[in-house]
Amino acid sequence: GDGKDTKMNGFVNTLDRSVVPTSYQATSKRGKIEQVYYDTETYDDKIGGGSSVKMRKYANVYLPYDYDPDKQYNILYLMHGYGENQETWIVGDTQTNPSGYGDYTQNQNMLNHLFETGYCEPCIIVNPTFFRTSGVADPANIMDLTKVFMYELRNDLIPAIEKKYHTYCDFDPTEENMIATRMHRAFAGVSMGSNTTYNSALFGNYDIFAYFGPFSGFFGRSGSFDDDVVDLEKIIKEGEEKGMPLGFLYCGNGSADFGLDGQLEFQQKMAIRTDCLIPGQNYEFVLIPEAEHNMWQWHVHLYNILKVFFTRGE
Repeated sequence: GDGKDTKMNGFVNTLDRSVVPTSYQATSKRGKIEQVYYDTETYDDKIGGGSSVKMRKYANVYLPYDYDPDKQYNILYLMHGYGENQETWIVGDTQTNPSGYGDYTQNQNMLNHLFETGYCEPCIIVNPTFFRTSGVADPANIMDLTKVFMYELRNDLIPAIEKKYHTYCDFDPTEENMIATRMHRAFAGVSMGSNTTYNSALFGNYDIFAYFGPFSGFFGRSGSFDDDVVDLEKIIKEGEEKGMPLGFLYCGNGSADFGLDGQLEFQQKMAIRTDCLIPGQNYEFVLIPEAEHNMWQWHVHLYNILKVFFTRGE
Protein backbone atom coordinates (compact mmCIF):
# COMPACT_ATOMS: atom_id res chain seq x y z
CA GLY A 1 0.00 0.00 0.00
CA ASP A 2 0.97 3.65 -0.36
CA GLY A 3 -0.54 4.85 2.90
CA LYS A 4 -3.74 5.97 1.17
CA ASP A 5 -5.45 2.60 0.90
CA THR A 6 -7.53 1.49 3.87
CA LYS A 7 -8.10 -2.11 2.83
CA MET A 8 -5.88 -4.92 1.55
CA ASN A 9 -7.73 -7.95 0.22
CA GLY A 10 -10.56 -7.18 2.60
CA PHE A 11 -8.34 -6.51 5.62
CA VAL A 12 -7.82 -3.08 7.14
CA ASN A 13 -4.43 -1.77 6.07
CA THR A 14 -4.16 1.62 7.75
CA LEU A 15 -3.52 3.29 11.09
CA ASP A 16 -6.34 5.74 10.36
CA ARG A 17 -8.30 5.66 13.60
CA SER A 18 -11.55 6.46 11.83
CA VAL A 19 -11.33 3.06 10.10
CA VAL A 20 -10.57 1.01 13.21
CA PRO A 21 -11.25 3.37 16.11
CA THR A 22 -8.86 3.08 19.04
CA SER A 23 -11.69 3.73 21.45
CA TYR A 24 -15.35 2.91 21.22
CA GLN A 25 -18.35 4.41 22.90
CA ALA A 26 -18.88 2.57 26.15
CA THR A 27 -21.40 -0.22 25.97
CA SER A 28 -23.38 -1.76 28.79
CA LYS A 29 -22.75 -5.17 27.22
CA ARG A 30 -19.25 -5.63 28.52
CA GLY A 31 -17.28 -8.80 28.77
CA LYS A 32 -15.52 -9.72 31.98
CA ILE A 33 -12.01 -10.85 32.83
CA GLU A 34 -11.17 -13.71 35.15
CA GLN A 35 -7.84 -15.13 36.28
CA VAL A 36 -7.17 -18.85 36.01
CA TYR A 37 -4.26 -20.33 37.96
CA TYR A 38 -2.69 -23.57 36.85
CA ASP A 39 0.27 -25.80 37.68
CA THR A 40 2.99 -26.22 35.11
CA GLU A 41 6.75 -26.58 34.83
CA THR A 42 9.68 -25.17 32.85
CA TYR A 43 10.13 -28.26 30.66
CA ASP A 44 13.84 -27.42 30.42
CA ASP A 45 14.59 -31.11 29.92
CA LYS A 46 12.82 -30.86 26.54
CA ILE A 47 15.42 -28.42 25.22
CA GLY A 48 18.50 -29.86 26.89
CA GLY A 49 18.48 -27.25 29.63
CA GLY A 50 18.62 -29.54 32.64
CA SER A 51 15.87 -30.60 35.02
CA SER A 52 12.37 -29.19 34.81
CA VAL A 53 11.17 -26.93 37.65
CA LYS A 54 7.54 -26.78 38.75
CA MET A 55 5.70 -23.46 38.71
CA ARG A 56 2.24 -22.05 39.38
CA LYS A 57 1.14 -19.48 36.83
CA TYR A 58 -2.01 -17.66 35.79
CA ALA A 59 -3.68 -16.42 32.62
CA ASN A 60 -6.26 -13.70 32.12
CA VAL A 61 -9.43 -14.94 30.45
CA TYR A 62 -11.80 -12.55 28.67
CA LEU A 63 -15.36 -13.86 28.57
CA PRO A 64 -17.78 -12.16 26.18
CA TYR A 65 -20.85 -10.41 27.53
CA ASP A 66 -23.47 -12.83 28.85
CA TYR A 67 -21.13 -15.83 28.62
CA ASP A 68 -23.33 -18.94 28.67
CA PRO A 69 -21.74 -22.07 30.19
CA ASP A 70 -24.23 -24.17 28.23
CA LYS A 71 -22.96 -22.83 24.90
CA GLN A 72 -19.78 -23.83 23.04
CA TYR A 73 -17.30 -21.04 22.27
CA ASN A 74 -14.35 -20.69 19.94
CA ILE A 75 -11.18 -19.75 21.79
CA LEU A 76 -8.22 -17.51 20.97
CA TYR A 77 -4.96 -17.71 22.93
CA LEU A 78 -3.40 -14.25 22.58
CA MET A 79 0.23 -13.73 23.63
CA HIS A 80 2.09 -10.55 24.62
CA GLY A 81 5.65 -9.54 23.68
CA TYR A 82 8.90 -9.00 25.55
CA GLY A 83 8.63 -6.50 28.38
CA GLU A 84 4.90 -7.14 28.72
CA ASN A 85 2.71 -9.63 30.56
CA GLN A 86 -0.74 -11.20 30.85
CA GLU A 87 -2.31 -7.77 31.42
CA THR A 88 -1.17 -6.16 28.18
CA TRP A 89 -3.72 -7.19 25.57
CA ILE A 90 -7.09 -6.99 27.32
CA VAL A 91 -6.61 -5.62 30.83
CA GLY A 92 -4.34 -2.94 29.38
CA ASP A 93 -3.53 -1.34 32.72
CA THR A 94 -0.22 0.53 32.83
CA GLN A 95 -0.28 0.40 36.62
CA THR A 96 0.25 -3.35 36.49
CA ASN A 97 2.67 -3.11 33.57
CA PRO A 98 4.41 0.28 33.67
CA SER A 99 7.25 -0.87 31.40
CA GLY A 100 4.95 -1.87 28.56
CA TYR A 101 3.91 0.05 25.45
CA GLY A 102 1.14 2.02 27.14
CA ASP A 103 -2.46 1.72 28.26
CA TYR A 104 -4.39 -0.36 25.75
CA THR A 105 -7.76 -0.76 27.39
CA GLN A 106 -9.22 0.15 23.99
CA ASN A 107 -8.73 -3.49 22.98
CA GLN A 108 -11.31 -4.55 25.54
CA ASN A 109 -13.65 -1.78 24.41
CA MET A 110 -13.22 -2.93 20.83
CA LEU A 111 -14.04 -6.53 21.68
CA ASN A 112 -17.22 -5.53 23.49
CA HIS A 113 -18.27 -3.41 20.52
CA LEU A 114 -17.45 -5.98 17.83
CA PHE A 115 -19.23 -8.80 19.62
CA GLU A 116 -22.28 -6.64 20.34
CA THR A 117 -22.63 -5.44 16.73
CA GLY A 118 -22.17 -8.90 15.21
CA TYR A 119 -18.89 -8.09 13.45
CA CYS A 120 -17.84 -11.61 14.48
CA GLU A 121 -19.07 -14.39 16.69
CA PRO A 122 -18.19 -13.84 20.36
CA CYS A 123 -15.26 -15.95 21.50
CA ILE A 124 -13.21 -16.57 24.63
CA ILE A 125 -9.78 -14.89 24.64
CA VAL A 126 -6.94 -16.11 26.86
CA ASN A 127 -3.91 -13.95 27.71
CA PRO A 128 -1.14 -16.19 29.09
CA THR A 129 2.60 -15.54 29.43
CA PHE A 130 5.70 -17.38 28.28
CA PHE A 131 7.63 -15.82 31.18
CA ARG A 132 8.40 -17.82 34.29
CA THR A 133 7.41 -17.05 37.85
CA SER A 134 9.65 -15.11 40.19
CA GLY A 135 12.62 -17.12 41.41
CA VAL A 136 12.56 -19.60 38.52
CA ALA A 137 15.59 -19.20 36.25
CA ASP A 138 15.21 -18.39 32.57
CA PRO A 139 16.94 -20.55 29.95
CA ALA A 140 20.38 -19.45 28.80
CA ASN A 141 18.81 -18.16 25.58
CA ILE A 142 15.73 -16.11 26.45
CA MET A 143 14.21 -16.90 23.04
CA ASP A 144 13.97 -20.55 24.08
CA LEU A 145 10.93 -19.45 26.09
CA THR A 146 9.08 -19.13 22.77
CA LYS A 147 9.87 -22.77 21.97
CA VAL A 148 9.53 -24.56 25.30
CA PHE A 149 6.14 -22.93 25.89
CA MET A 150 4.69 -25.49 23.46
CA TYR A 151 4.70 -28.11 26.23
CA GLU A 152 3.11 -25.88 28.85
CA LEU A 153 0.51 -24.82 26.30
CA ARG A 154 -0.54 -28.35 25.40
CA ASN A 155 -0.07 -30.16 28.71
CA ASP A 156 -1.12 -27.56 31.26
CA LEU A 157 -2.63 -24.29 30.00
CA ILE A 158 -5.23 -25.56 27.54
CA PRO A 159 -6.44 -28.33 29.89
CA ALA A 160 -6.81 -25.83 32.76
CA ILE A 161 -8.72 -23.32 30.63
CA GLU A 162 -10.92 -25.68 28.68
CA LYS A 163 -11.95 -27.72 31.69
CA LYS A 164 -13.29 -24.52 33.25
CA TYR A 165 -14.91 -22.83 30.24
CA HIS A 166 -17.21 -24.27 27.60
CA THR A 167 -15.23 -24.60 24.40
CA TYR A 168 -15.82 -27.23 21.73
CA CYS A 169 -13.97 -29.71 23.96
CA ASP A 170 -17.09 -29.76 26.15
CA PHE A 171 -15.07 -29.37 29.38
CA ASP A 172 -13.04 -32.47 28.48
CA PRO A 173 -9.74 -31.36 26.87
CA THR A 174 -8.22 -34.78 26.33
CA GLU A 175 -5.57 -35.22 23.66
CA GLU A 176 -8.19 -36.71 21.36
CA ASN A 177 -10.67 -33.89 21.94
CA MET A 178 -8.11 -31.12 21.51
CA ILE A 179 -7.17 -32.55 18.12
CA ALA A 180 -10.79 -33.06 17.09
CA THR A 181 -11.71 -29.45 17.95
CA ARG A 182 -8.67 -27.67 16.45
CA MET A 183 -10.85 -25.73 13.96
CA HIS A 184 -12.27 -23.89 16.96
CA ARG A 185 -8.90 -22.91 18.47
CA ALA A 186 -6.50 -20.11 17.50
CA PHE A 187 -3.19 -18.65 18.67
CA ALA A 188 -1.81 -15.17 18.00
CA GLY A 189 0.91 -12.99 19.46
CA VAL A 190 3.13 -9.95 19.01
CA SER A 191 6.92 -9.63 18.75
CA MET A 192 8.35 -12.31 21.06
CA GLY A 193 4.76 -13.54 21.20
CA SER A 194 4.82 -13.73 17.41
CA ASN A 195 7.82 -16.03 17.70
CA THR A 196 5.81 -18.03 20.23
CA THR A 197 2.97 -18.25 17.70
CA TYR A 198 5.32 -19.73 15.12
CA ASN A 199 7.35 -21.96 17.46
CA SER A 200 4.86 -23.19 20.04
CA ALA A 201 1.61 -23.18 18.05
CA LEU A 202 2.30 -23.44 14.31
CA PHE A 203 5.43 -25.62 14.47
CA GLY A 204 4.83 -27.15 17.89
CA ASN A 205 1.08 -27.80 18.13
CA TYR A 206 -0.36 -27.63 14.63
CA ASP A 207 -2.59 -30.62 15.38
CA ILE A 208 -4.55 -28.72 18.06
CA PHE A 209 -4.64 -25.24 16.44
CA ALA A 210 -6.01 -24.25 13.03
CA TYR A 211 -5.71 -20.45 13.09
CA PHE A 212 -2.50 -18.50 13.62
CA GLY A 213 -1.76 -14.78 13.92
CA PRO A 214 1.92 -13.85 14.22
CA PHE A 215 2.40 -10.05 14.36
CA SER A 216 5.69 -8.13 14.19
CA GLY A 217 8.42 -10.64 13.93
CA PHE A 218 9.96 -14.04 13.39
CA PHE A 219 13.54 -14.68 14.38
CA GLY A 220 13.80 -18.22 13.04
CA ARG A 221 14.29 -21.47 14.87
CA SER A 222 17.76 -22.54 13.80
CA GLY A 223 19.20 -19.60 11.88
CA SER A 224 18.02 -20.86 8.51
CA PHE A 225 14.70 -19.71 7.12
CA ASP A 226 15.17 -22.26 4.33
CA ASP A 227 15.00 -25.10 6.86
CA ASP A 228 12.00 -23.48 8.52
CA VAL A 229 10.19 -23.30 5.18
CA VAL A 230 10.79 -27.01 4.55
CA ASP A 231 9.56 -27.91 8.04
CA LEU A 232 6.45 -25.76 7.90
CA GLU A 233 5.49 -26.99 4.45
CA LYS A 234 5.79 -30.55 5.73
CA ILE A 235 3.63 -29.80 8.78
CA ILE A 236 0.87 -28.20 6.73
CA LYS A 237 0.85 -30.83 3.96
CA GLU A 238 0.91 -33.75 6.37
CA GLY A 239 -1.87 -32.06 8.29
CA GLU A 240 -3.98 -31.75 5.15
CA GLU A 241 -3.44 -35.43 4.41
CA LYS A 242 -4.63 -36.31 7.92
CA GLY A 243 -7.76 -34.15 7.65
CA MET A 244 -6.25 -31.21 9.55
CA PRO A 245 -6.30 -28.25 7.13
CA LEU A 246 -4.80 -24.86 7.83
CA GLY A 247 -7.67 -22.63 8.86
CA PHE A 248 -5.91 -19.33 8.32
CA LEU A 249 -2.40 -17.93 8.75
CA TYR A 250 -2.67 -14.16 9.15
CA CYS A 251 0.74 -12.48 9.29
CA GLY A 252 0.78 -8.83 10.31
CA ASN A 253 3.52 -6.23 10.40
CA GLY A 254 4.29 -2.57 9.70
CA SER A 255 6.61 -0.94 7.20
CA ALA A 256 8.36 0.95 10.03
CA ASP A 257 8.48 -2.03 12.41
CA PHE A 258 11.94 -3.21 13.46
CA GLY A 259 10.56 -6.76 13.53
CA LEU A 260 9.66 -6.77 9.85
CA ASP A 261 12.71 -8.11 8.00
CA GLY A 262 12.90 -11.66 9.34
CA GLN A 263 9.17 -12.32 9.20
CA LEU A 264 8.87 -10.87 5.72
CA GLU A 265 11.80 -12.93 4.41
CA PHE A 266 10.43 -16.13 5.92
CA GLN A 267 6.89 -15.62 4.62
CA GLN A 268 8.10 -14.60 1.16
CA LYS A 269 10.14 -17.78 0.91
CA MET A 270 7.23 -19.81 2.19
CA ALA A 271 4.80 -18.27 -0.30
CA ILE A 272 7.18 -18.71 -3.25
CA ARG A 273 8.33 -22.26 -2.55
CA THR A 274 5.09 -23.94 -1.57
CA ASP A 275 1.50 -24.11 -2.72
CA CYS A 276 0.25 -24.57 0.86
CA LEU A 277 -0.50 -20.89 1.37
CA ILE A 278 -3.24 -19.41 -0.79
CA PRO A 279 -3.79 -15.66 -0.32
CA GLY A 280 -7.38 -14.86 0.50
CA GLN A 281 -8.20 -18.47 1.23
CA ASN A 282 -5.97 -19.59 4.08
CA TYR A 283 -3.23 -16.95 4.18
CA GLU A 284 -2.49 -13.24 4.13
CA PHE A 285 0.44 -10.98 4.98
CA VAL A 286 -0.94 -7.57 5.90
CA LEU A 287 1.74 -4.88 5.91
CA ILE A 288 0.51 -1.57 7.29
CA PRO A 289 2.30 1.49 5.86
CA GLU A 290 4.21 3.56 8.44
CA ALA A 291 3.16 1.27 11.29
CA GLU A 292 5.72 0.88 14.07
CA HIS A 293 6.30 -1.80 16.69
CA ASN A 294 3.43 -0.90 18.99
CA MET A 295 -0.17 -1.58 19.95
CA TRP A 296 -1.62 0.92 17.48
CA GLN A 297 -0.61 -1.54 14.76
CA TRP A 298 -1.52 -4.66 16.72
CA HIS A 299 -4.95 -3.27 17.53
CA VAL A 300 -5.68 -3.28 13.79
CA HIS A 301 -4.40 -6.84 13.36
CA LEU A 302 -6.61 -8.03 16.23
CA TYR A 303 -9.55 -6.39 14.47
CA ASN A 304 -8.64 -8.21 11.26
CA ILE A 305 -8.15 -11.70 12.64
CA LEU A 306 -11.47 -11.65 14.48
CA LYS A 307 -13.14 -11.29 11.09
CA VAL A 308 -11.47 -14.33 9.51
CA PHE A 309 -10.69 -16.73 12.35
CA PHE A 310 -13.12 -19.59 13.02
CA THR A 311 -14.84 -19.13 9.67
CA ARG A 312 -13.83 -22.39 7.99
CA GLY A 313 -15.92 -25.53 8.35
CA GLU A 314 -14.86 -28.69 10.16
